[in-house]
Amino acid sequence: MNRGIIAKRYARALLSFSVEKGVEDAVYKNMNQLCESYLEVKEFRNALIIPILGDYKKIELIETACGGTISDELKRFISLILKQNREYLLHSVALIFITLYNEYKNMTICRLTTAQPASEEVMDNVTALVSGKTGGPVKINNVVNSNIIGGFVFEMNYLRLDASLSTQIETIKRKLTSENAN
Repeated sequence: MNRGIIAKRYARALLSFSVEKGVEDAVYKNMNQLCESYLEVKEFRNALIIPILGDYKKIELIETACGGTISDELKRFISLILKQNREYLLHSVALIFITLYNEYKNMTICRLTTAQPASEEVMDNVTALVSGKTGGPVKINNVVNSNIIGGFVFEMNYLRLDASLSTQIETIKRKLTSENAN
């Protein structure tokens, strides 16, 4: 069976179970932390797939990777994954769970790339603008990239608004080059 299909089934089940128990926000927070740990700590990824490491030790590792404490519901879910020997799916399940949770909460995730960190006022204004359009909560990740020189690049779902100086300079450069070529 396809890995993605299996991971999605587990993620849906976890979301449904956590909503039923009223711990979806805590599980969401743990899953975000798990994803960060999974990407940042190579040893953690490798330890999860070592067959001689017992389930109890793996649960301790996962609990640490999730920020130290996890709900009993998430602990039960992780035990199920380990019992089924599907720990290799844990990262995929976490990513899909985050996506499903955001859909469930009608949350819009955006990225605002700027040359310098955006001020709190700018972040509040963008949040209010997007929230007014979507009607739900908004989470904006501010990414700093000095290569854009100035302006911003805003990304939301499949929308990308590039108002960066680097893109504007590149556009002018292309126009001048094409005009001089004629």
